[in-house]
Amino acid sequence: MDKGLQHQGQRLRIAVGFAWQSILTNRRRIALAVAGVAIGIAAVTSMLVIGDSVTAQATRALDQLGADVVTISVPPPGADPSGQSAEPLSEAAQARLDTTTDAAVAALRHMPEVQSVARLERRFGCGDGPETALGSPDIVAANPDLPGVLSLRLQHGRFLSPLDARQPWIVLGADVAAELRKTRLDVQPGAALPLCGKTFFLAGVLAPYIGDDLLQSIRMNHAVFVSYASLRRLTGPPSPSASLLLTRLQTGVTAPDMPGLLASRLRTMLSQTVEASGARQVSELRQQQVSLYTRFLAVLGCVALLVGSLGITNVMLASVSERKTEIGLRMALGAHTTDVVAQFLTESVLICLLGAALGLALGIVGAGVALTVAQIGITLDITTPLCSAVLALLCGLAAGAYPAANAARLDPVTLLQGRG
Repeated sequence: MDKGLQHQGQRLRIAVGFAWQSILTNRRRIALAVAGVAIGIAAVTSMLVIGDSVTAQATRALDQLGADVVTISVPPPGADPSGQSAEPLSEAAQARLDTTTDAAVAALRHMPEVQSVARLERRFGCGDGPETALGSPDIVAANPDLPGVLSLRLQHGRFLSPLDARQPWIVLGADVAAELRKTRLDVQPGAALPLCGKTFFLAGVLAPYIGDDLLQSIRMNHAVFVSYASLRRLTGPPSPSASLLLTRLQTGVTAPDMPGLLASRLRTMLSQTVEASGARQVSELRQQQVSLYTRFLAVLGCVALLVGSLGITNVMLASVSERKTEIGLRMALGAHTTDVVAQFLTESVLICLLGAALGLALGIVGAGVALTVAQIGITLDITTPLCSAVLALLCGLAAGAYPAANAARLDPVTLLQGRG
């Protein structure tokens, strides 16, 4: 048994030696074949890494936001189905929207499935007032319940409190604060900040919030938070956007149709159009979109890999044609047909493995660049290099099968006589 294993190991070493010598001898030709395989492997690898990273980002966002958060939109009077009104709201229309929103908040707080509710109102810019030195953030009026509903953390200071209703306090999102620190060194609680021609005092700065990926309505990192009274003074006539209610469900309430159920109850109670969406629904939809996109590009990568494999087949056929005398001599000296087959299959597999190593590195680097631009953290799974290695092995065996079989069918006598 041991002798048999030693014999097989020796035959494998001989096959690898012949294959490696052939690769070194035909470096330029082999380099083109390796490049073809590398392109295919790089495409597949980058798509796997991007898909894994986006899925991991969505999972982290869902963990921070909470699968039990439901966003409810109460559109202003005369709004279209998207919740937008064509004209700025009059004072009477805004009053009706406020009354309806307050009624919706009260109704939600009395529902047994609801733990807490935070009301939000958003404005884009300063209206007709002067632009803010804070860039172009979303100006958002929020009540003190918001951090509890979204599990927001503060980097510095505090959030708005009920005592701030008519006080000029402001809370900055993480991105707004980071941008402001490029021009100011005093971005600390208590600092005076100009906003739309008025002076506010900084109450706090939010920590970076990855739940923004699932909150389609508000970008917490790119928002400036003020009280409702301050929002009215800042932006002039109310902009035609819906009031938003962020609702956290009670622990253990996991029904997938809960957003629709809450919206249906509110429509009945308020006789008002209401839309609702859950964080889990948004996460699953995004993951489905990414999965579809990844599969499509992975198919394109496999096509590129197939083209690279055909290139290896051509290289191997040329190698068989050029080395007929060598093949005939090996057979005449006692090499078996299986030895010849093993030699060319090994050479093909080695070429594919070299291409896989190069393609894996290129794919990870390319995916890293794309994810950095998209501001998504890279996630590497052990299955990615394993998948690349398996693909390379299969492609090597497939690409080398026909040339190896062709070499094994050659007659050594004919080859040595120079008639092959």
